[in-house]
Amino acid sequence: MIDEHEGIKIGFLTIQHDAGEYVGGLLTTNDYGLPLEFLCTKPVAPSRLQRILYGDILEYHLTVELIGKTILSSVNVPPSLFLVKEETLLDLRKESSYPIAFIGPNLMSDDVVKIPDGPEGQSALDVKTCSSHPNDKSVVKEILEVCTTKMSITEPFVRIEAAIKEARKSGMDSKR
Repeated sequence: MIDEHEGIKIGFLTIQHDAGEYVGGLLTTNDYGLPLEFLCTKPVAPSRLQRILYGDILEYHLTVELIGKTILSSVNVPPSLFLVKEETLLDLRKESSYPIAFIGPNLMSDDVVKIPDGPEGQSALDVKTCSSHPNDKSVVKEILEVCTTKMSITEPFVRIEAAIKEARKSGMDSKR
């Protein structure tokens, strides 16, 4: 159920992987897409030894256990829900008291809802929730049905990517 007094806030969380480094970014907005909080992590570059020791689970460890949990623990403006671009980040749901939903194309699961992207409804998006929290599906659907009449739910991810690049250029690779 949406709390009208608090207003809707969406946390857009993504992990960038570039040139062997991983950087996490979170942009929390209101239901019109106005920024309320931006956080980004310092770049994490695993060593050759870490790559060998962690093997196939290295990326999961970096994105969920290290970067994702760090960002969640640093949030000052709690969102109504988190939207993520990496499906593995759904695993952060056990760390969050708020729903986490993955936006992706052509998702097949009982935990998927179709949502139009933006007021024009140009395209429909598949949004998947965490199967271990079945109530999340209806909460996410309710929130996104309100928000997509006012904003695109994919556009803030573009802003995060640009903000991370800008923060790295200006030496602000820290939680802000």
